[in-house]
Amino acid sequence: MNIPIIKSGGFSLIEVLVTLVLITIGVLGMVALQGKSIAFTQDTTQRNTAAMLAQDALELMRAQGKVSEKMAGEAFPVIDDCTSTPSEADKQLSCWSKEAARLLPGVDADLLKNEFHVCKAKAANTCDAGGTTIEIQLAWRVRNGECMDSQDVANPESDKGICRYRLRSEL
Repeated sequence: MNIPIIKSGGFSLIEVLVTLVLITIGVLGMVALQGKSIAFTQDTTQRNTAAMLAQDALELMRAQGKVSEKMAGEAFPVIDDCTSTPSEADKQLSCWSKEAARLLPGVDADLLKNEFHVCKAKAANTCDAGGTTIEIQLAWRVRNGECMDSQDVANPESDKGICRYRLRSEL
């Protein structure tokens, strides 16, 4: 009996090419996930730094027993020497702002003046000096759209390249 020979020329080559395409898609997906995890890690680190700085400011005020207010649009008090912690509340706030500018990315004099505030507030994001709650807001610059919490509830038209952190607490 003669068995007919069926030619399957090239079928194995097609299987190899399909396998390569699937592996390539998988590797590209892993690279994309790695890039996203780096962005999330960076955002988490910056938010933790902001939380630490806000807590430091609150503890400075608790130690002083009084609040040094700084409204948005006002400049921080200026002091040249921050090698040791000053005893006056305004000077402590100045040294704190320098530390915030050093630790958070993209913080300059303009951002310190317009986006940072330390004040008494009855409601969130309203510095009315009438409440008993202290609100501390910090901000830092990121590339547009990279802030994981870029939607500012109080101002939906706000700059998407600025991340904000707010701490509200009682003294």
